[in-house]
Amino acid sequence: MRADEDTEVLPRIGVDAPPIPIPDNLAGVRAATAPRRWWNRTTVALAGLALAAGGFVGGAAAQERWGTEPAGVTTSGTVERVDGTTLRVRTAAGETVTVRTDGTTAVRLAQTATLDRLSAGQEVTVRGETDGEGVVTATIVTAG
Repeated sequence: MRADEDTEVLPRIGVDAPPIPIPDNLAGVRAATAPRRWWNRTTVALAGLALAAGGFVGGAAAQERWGTEPAGVTTSGTVERVDGTTLRVRTAAGETVTVRTDGTTAVRLAQTATLDRLSAGQEVTVRGETDGEGVVTATIVTAG
């Protein structure tokens, strides 16, 4: 069997063939069938909002994981006196700071310790909050 036996030959369209109709609003037809944009102003605004929200959440998570220590005052100086749960520290400027401690205050002497391990003349660094009277409520006292 030859290839041309399988092929159908279509008749030729001559000069006498009717013209192909062209719509009056060809531009409108082309615009209606053209591919549409997948985005608009609302899509861009929502994407920007999602990006900002993701950045905020990511920043908050990073701050929680690697952020700075809680706010408070840090005082360094020499222990003048230890009296129960109260510590008096003389700063390098010569000012005496009263430091109040409680059961949650960490006292460190190269390892975690209690307040009775401190003695007059030791260098300490105190971190905590200052009240209206200027007394520091310590969260951490570090010696050395």
